[in-house]
Order: sequence, then C-alpha cells, then structure tokens
Amino acid sequence: MMVEEKPAIFPTMSLQSAQVVVGDNKVVFSVPQDLLCSHSSYFQKALGPRFLEGQAGRIELPEVSEATFKIFLQWLYGQMVRSATSMEWPVEKQIDPYSESICERHHDQKMKGEESENEPDEEESSCSTMEDFHERSPQQQELEANETKAIRKAYNLLVDSLLDLYIFADRYETRHLRNDIMTTLGDYDDKLQQYPGLEPVAKAFDNLPASSTFCQYLVMQNALCWDPDRDSEEFEGKLYKSLPPEFLFQVMIINTRRANSENCPETPFFDELNDRCTFHEHWDEGQKRRCRDRRKADEVFFRNILVACAATVG
Repeated sequence: MMVEEKPAIFPTMSLQSAQVVVGDNKVVFSVPQDLLCSHSSYFQKALGPRFLEGQAGRIELPEVSEATFKIFLQWLYGQMVRSATSMEWPVEKQIDPYSESICERHHDQKMKGEESENEPDEEESSCSTMEDFHERSPQQQELEANETKAIRKAYNLLVDSLLDLYIFADRYETRHLRNDIMTTLGDYDDKLQQYPGLEPVAKAFDNLPASSTFCQYLVMQNALCWDPDRDSEEFEGKLYKSLPPEFLFQVMIINTRRANSENCPETPFFDELNDRCTFHEHWDEGQKRRCRDRRKADEVFFRNILVACAATVG
C-alpha cells in the first residue's frame, strides 16, 4: 500500500539529523531526519522510536554505493524547493492559475504541431542518409562509427547510474524518486533518440521485481525498438544468454499482441511508451492528472537527476 509523502521544508522541519553510513568504506552523511523520512517509508520506520537505529539516529547501508547515495541526496534536497512550488495556499484552492496556463500552453503547442504537419520540412533535404554515409571516405566512416560507439558507451553508463538509483529507491521505498527516474529516463531517451537496449536487462531483473516500472520500461522499449541487426556477434554470444526468461516472455506477449492486432497495431503500444505516467506509480487518476500538469514545471528536477548521474560517471 502506497503512503503519500508529506512535503518537508526547512521552516517546518526539526533540526535533528540522522547519520547515514554508506558502503564498505562507511562514509557518513548527516541528513535532516524529517526530510529523509518524508520521502521514504523505509527510513520513516527504521528511524522511528521502535528501532535501535531510530533511538541512535544512525543507520547503516553497507550495500549502497557512495555515488548512488550522493545522487539520492542531490534529488532529496531538491524536493524542498519542489514542495514549496507545489504547496496549495487558500487563495489557490479557488483557482490554480499555474495549472490553467499549463493546459493552455499544451493546447497551443498541440495546435502548432498540427499546423506544422502540413508544412514542408526545410531541413529534410539536408538530412544524412545511408547512401551519403557510404560515399564518405573510410576514414570518415571509421571516425563517425567511433563517435557513435563513444556516445552509446556514455549513454549506457548514465542508464546504469539511473538503474542503481532506482534500485536504491525501490529498496528504501522512495516512490516519488522512482517516478522521477522514469520521467528522466524517458525524456532523455526521447531527446537523444536512444533507448536502453538489452545491456541493463539482467541487472534490472536480478535486483528488482519484474513488475517494477523500470523493468516494464525495458520490456516495452525492447519489444518495440530492438533491432537485432545492430548487435555484434560478441554482443549476441554474451548478452543474449544472460537475458531473464521473465523478460523474454513479456517481450513475446507484447509482440504477439502486435501481430494479432488488425487495426493500427503500433499506435496503442507507442502511445503507452510515450506516456510517462505508464511507468509511474499513482494512487488514482487525480494524481496522474496533477503529475501531467506539473511535468513542464518539474523539468528542472529531472535535469537535476541527470546532472548528478553524469557527474558520477564522468
């Protein structure tokens, strides 16, 4: 059962801090206890008066890396600002001008998008094609191939960092962070036109429930976007054998449904994939609607997660 997190801001928080000891090297972090507990039911229980950790104000997390916990803290401290911007005051209960502006902006963008569909793309003629690629010199082709590999390597490192953070959020019951990670990953994938592929699948399914939103995102992304022709023989030999049966079964179910669908088989699946709330944990439709209304304003917090992850992977 999900319990709603109560916002914590400095004027309403106690001055008490919890000592969080992280990793094999026992690095100690001092974190405001109210802030920590307001976003994690795990810490709320563990640091309560019924447990020794709560009485001592100290908790050890030997299986959590220092890098992952630092990213968590980067996200956690940002939530105080987020709480302040989302709190309702009496005057706002009558009319919420922010939400109205979001709806209007979304409508305007949609109308502009529909108009632009009928206009020719000025850049279309200048786009690169595979024919252009093959006309380049071998040196140019090799340079571009190496750049592509370097981009993919950096992307995979960032996804792995997000996965570590999600595993932390799952283990320590931080639902809001899990939702933010999925939005961050989805937005980043759309911007780069990349997707996680098969590389993180084994680690995700080994450390998370198959029903988790991260695992479900990997299932749907690979079911809809995976291209086996782009995998090397070395990739096939090592990675294919490590794929969990549960993952393969779910991918098979999606593609069987696509194959058996008579009308527009792709549309509903891609609509689900592109809807961030598909991979969120919401209590009801009202919360889902508020999440969508806040998406634009919360972009800075999603970027906050990306910047923190990028800093840890170099």
